[in-house]
Amino acid sequence: MSGVSVESVSRTMEVLLVQGGRSVVYRDKANGQDLVISPLSAASASGLLPAFVVAGEAVWRQATGNGFSLDIVRDP
Repeated sequence: MSGVSVESVSRTMEVLLVQGGRSVVYRDKANGQDLVISPLSAASASGLLPAFVVAGEAVWRQATGNGFSLDIVRDP
């Protein structure tokens, strides 16, 4: 089975965020505050990376009719 390394995706996303000079901002709807997320946390497999990948697959699936064949496993 062929696949993409999570670490590779994480490193690539972190570099893109840093080089692009863009912030990832999370709006906390409970208190209305905006939280600026560091590129490291945004790109981390234990951070926001899984949410970005799942969202990306949803957009890709809608545009092309095919997904990424993600193998999602719950991490307790």
